[in-house]
Amino acid sequence: MMRRGFVAVMVGVTAALLVGLASLSLASEIGGRSGPAIETMGVSLAGVVGMASALATLLVLTSRRRVGALLYGLAVVTGVGFLIWASARVPARPTLVLSASDRAELREFHDGDERGIEHPTLGFRLPHPTLALSPSPEIADETLRASAPGWSEAHRIWAFETADRGVSVVIDLSRADRADRAALDALDRAVTGPLAASAHVVERGSVTGQDGCLREPFDARLDGGGRVDGALFTWSDGARALRLVVSVVSDGSGDWARWIDGVTLACARE
Repeated sequence: MMRRGFVAVMVGVTAALLVGLASLSLASEIGGRSGPAIETMGVSLAGVVGMASALATLLVLTSRRRVGALLYGLAVVTGVGFLIWASARVPARPTLVLSASDRAELREFHDGDERGIEHPTLGFRLPHPTLALSPSPEIADETLRASAPGWSEAHRIWAFETADRGVSVVIDLSRADRADRAALDALDRAVTGPLAASAHVVERGSVTGQDGCLREPFDARLDGGGRVDGALFTWSDGARALRLVVSVVSDGSGDWARWIDGVTLACARE
């Protein structure tokens, strides 16, 4: 009898581990707000499946095979069903990922009277600001922590802020399927849509450039009195397309809209 009990416990523990570890893996892939809930559900279900499997094994070993087989089937259907349900919630991995050179650090440039920072290989430039800005790994890290799995593979974030954190500048580079007006409109909806949905007043400037080198400025007046000034870009880089979002969040003071006007793509300067 003790041997039967040992076998039943081992089967139950194995089943619980299989469901539990698979649930933890899926929860990690799902991430966001749903991940912890999936993890809790999966671990709890793993315990139930383990106990059911142990009891089913004991029933089979004690010649109650029909009831044991039924309980086995119920445990398997429950566990597999949950894993299939959770798997359907794993976000798709991005197919458009950035290269190592795309992720290079920005560098200073001096071009006649103009100075600022630029990307060493892609060539987009940001003018020198009138306020002292320092790199902010905290903003970049917070953005990555809040993102969905795989988002970091498709994006490169550079962030800067003033010492008092009254002004922050975020630069988001990513790949795109194409560099035309439709792609720019899709980027516009993704960036300004949440601002407008939160009842902030969003205004968009005129789109300039042509397919393969497009720009659209925008600004948003925040409920708390702050302001967002930014610009959306999409351009062709050989056989691939890229997009860029440059945004400044401030208390509303300072002419950041003019600073945004000074952000340029290499294709627009040619």
